[in-house]
Amino acid sequence: MKATILLTLAGFAMLTTLGARTWTSAEGGKTFEGEVVSYDAEGKTVEVRMSSGKTMKFTQDKLSEVDIKFLEEEWVAENNASDVAEQLAGQKVGAKLLTTTIHQLDGKKFKEVKLESAPEYYILYFSASW
Repeated sequence: MKATILLTLAGFAMLTTLGARTWTSAEGGKTFEGEVVSYDAEGKTVEVRMSSGKTMKFTQDKLSEVDIKFLEEEWVAENNASDVAEQLAGQKVGAKLLTTTIHQLDGKKFKEVKLESAPEYYILYFSASW
């Protein structure tokens, strides 16, 4: 019983850090684990959820050049879904996708994905076994 509980807690801990990355301070002396919650490119502010669960907001000048580049290029490209949101908002099923977490099978694991464009077709699968 104790082993099952420990394995469950360990699995949960691993899942909560899937999107986390190691961040480095501008001077390079400090690092921390965290996942970007939001990034304001105009205001140059970043909000990060630390692996401890706390949320921290700060200006990007506190980060290393590598981390700033990640925010400005990779993170913005992956998370700039405004065009997709506009496409989906006009659809009955598509509007629901804006508030739903979507998962995709990647090998043997599921990963969370964001839509890059509005789908042309929707396939809904429902089953029950009773």
